[in-house]
Amino acid sequence: MRFSCRRTHRGPKRNTVMSHLRSESPGDSYPNGGRQRQSLGSAFFFSQEYSGIGFCIPRNIIRSSLSHDPSSFGRPLVRHRVFNRIQCKPMRKLQFELNDYYHICNRSSDEQKIFFKPIDYARFLFSILFCQATIPFFNMGRQASYFVRHSVFNISTTTIEEIHAHRKIGLNAFAIMPNHFHLLVQEKQTGRVSAYLQRIQNSYAKYFNTKYKRSGHLFQGPFRVVPVETDEQLVYLSAYIHRNPRGIKEWVGKELAYPWSSYQDCAEKNRWGALLQPGIFLNQFAEPKSYKNFVETSTAKLKLKNQSPVQNLLLDE
Repeated sequence: MRFSCRRTHRGPKRNTVMSHLRSESPGDSYPNGGRQRQSLGSAFFFSQEYSGIGFCIPRNIIRSSLSHDPSSFGRPLVRHRVFNRIQCKPMRKLQFELNDYYHICNRSSDEQKIFFKPIDYARFLFSILFCQATIPFFNMGRQASYFVRHSVFNISTTTIEEIHAHRKIGLNAFAIMPNHFHLLVQEKQTGRVSAYLQRIQNSYAKYFNTKYKRSGHLFQGPFRVVPVETDEQLVYLSAYIHRNPRGIKEWVGKELAYPWSSYQDCAEKNRWGALLQPGIFLNQFAEPKSYKNFVETSTAKLKLKNQSPVQNLLLDE
């Protein structure tokens, strides 16, 4: 039986193109003691509060600094093609719905590369897989090193079963790129997608800043998000995520072997078992080979004159 991801609950119709950010008046205070910065022209500043909110990043955002140093302000972030389809203005918050699916994306500030070595990728991969539950982990660096040597994490089956039994979000697909990442996730407990993103991003930012002796924000903002509304959008999104490695010159035509995405887990053997659940879109295909053919022939990630309406519901780089 075909599984549908269409919404079955009642409620106000949501904007499926982008999430919204509520405008705050300049000078409003935040729980962490910081203050919102004055806007310059059409740009405005992010609150540093992450809890419970997904943001879209408007055009010409001005970057703020953890040090509140005025000299660090004024440099615009990178623009994305999706910004051509939205106005540069404050947007309201997106309310995550229980059991709904979401496309999550975030990239580094100023498009800088944030994954240099396999151990960097492995560190972030460990977080997105094993932080689905609130179980604390220590010695992530040791786990990342183990994965680089053996292509598997040294985590017991008992721990994996515990994570699966108590997970707060569901991970369905992912791709980790040199300067950004994409996730397809399901909200399994109210407010947990935001907490999950906060945990994995803060953890990696602390690791990266310490290792490479830098300071300040690593990502452009908390994250960007689009809710999945239809089966068509769902399968197209999965292909879009899995075709991302085509943007890396040395991986063009070899996306199936790319170790930092879930493509091989969907088209071949799932390396992560219950920690990755792509059935929501794989069940719409007769067999994994059919899904592989779909991804290889998909127009996702191609710049076409006449784009599919579904493509306008994706988070472009």
